[in-house]
Formats: sequence, C-alpha cells, structure tokens
Amino acid sequence: MKAKQSIPISIGIVLLNNLIGHYYGPSGITFTPAVIIAVTIITGHFTFGLKPYMKTILIIWLIALNDIGIKLYSDGMHDNVGQSLVLLYLLIGAIPAFGLLVWSIVKDKNEVMLNKMISIVLFPVLLMLHIYLFQELGLGRYY
Repeated sequence: MKAKQSIPISIGIVLLNNLIGHYYGPSGITFTPAVIIAVTIITGHFTFGLKPYMKTILIIWLIALNDIGIKLYSDGMHDNVGQSLVLLYLLIGAIPAFGLLVWSIVKDKNEVMLNKMISIVLFPVLLMLHIYLFQELGLGRYY
C-alpha cells in the first residue's frame, strides 16, 4: 500500500472515531487505544517510500488529531476527570504503538541507522510535547 492510499484511510479512521465520540458519548474515548494502534499499523507497516522520521511525524500528527477531536467534541470531556481519562486511554494506545513503530523502523533495511534512531527518539519527544501543550484543551465549555 502506498502512502497515497494509507494516509486517507488513517485520517478516515481518526475522523470516524471523533464522530463516534461526538454522537455516542464516551465511546470515542474508549476506542482511542484501538484507533492509535490501527493508525500506527496502517501508517507504519503499510506505507512504503516514506522516510522513518516522516512516518513518526505522521503517526504523531494522527494521534494528536484524534486527541484534539476527542477533547473538543466528545461527551464527558469538559472536566478534570474526563481529561485524565482521555490521557490514560491515549497512553494505553501510545505504548503499543511505540513498539509497533520501532519494529517497523528497525525492519527497514534501506535506511541509515542514524535516521532510525532519530525517528525512534522523535516519537516520545513529540508525544510529550503534544501532551504538554494540549493538556487542558477542552476544559470547560469555552473553546
């Protein structure tokens, strides 16, 4: 599968999860780990021709898109307990996603080791940056 096919599929999965979260209460929050893992598998393993750091940035961007959509539009999210629950489900999905991403980057034989190491380190750094910057997004109903 080329990047032209896998990226729209991944974006569609994220948008579908945000729609489910908006119309069916906290179900979108519950599906977040599965969405993160599915997006990582589709983007990490089934895209050929992308550099490893581009895969990492794309996966983090999709995780952030899902997180922002859930925090803004899902039910039950506008207090501290809801924020903590979304962060918990985000981390539950991000831990296996990191393992899957490392596996897909390491098995790429055409890439230089330095680029692989940068891509592997980039994932937790960008994820922590996203969590730090958007930790209070959606708190209250004033957005």
